Amino acid sequence: MPDLKKPIVVSTHKLPGDWISTLYNHCSIYSGPADATEFDPMLIELLPEARGLLSLLTIPITGKILDLAPNLRVVSNMAVGVDNIDIKRM
Repeated sequence: MPDLKKPIVVSTHKLPGDWISTLYNHCSIYSGPADATEFDPMLIELLPEARGLLSLLTIPITGKILDLAPNLRVVSNMAVGVDNIDIKRM
C-alpha cells in the first residue's frame, strides 16, 4: 500500500539505491524488475496517483500509460533522447 503522505514515483525498472537515494526522503518509489521488458502491471495500478515517472529506454511510455497518470508532474528518462516517450500526449 502506498504511503499517501509522500508523492508516488513509479520507476519502470529497479535502479541501484545509490542512484536514487536522495529521493527516498521525499517520495515513495515503486519499481518494476531490473530486467523489465514491459511496463509492470502492478505499477499500472499506481499510475492514477503517481506524481513522477522514471523510465529507461527499453520500455515505451505510450499515450495509454500517460492517460492513466493524470497527476504526473514529471516524466524522466534515463537515456539520451525521448524516442520511447509519447511526448505528443504530454
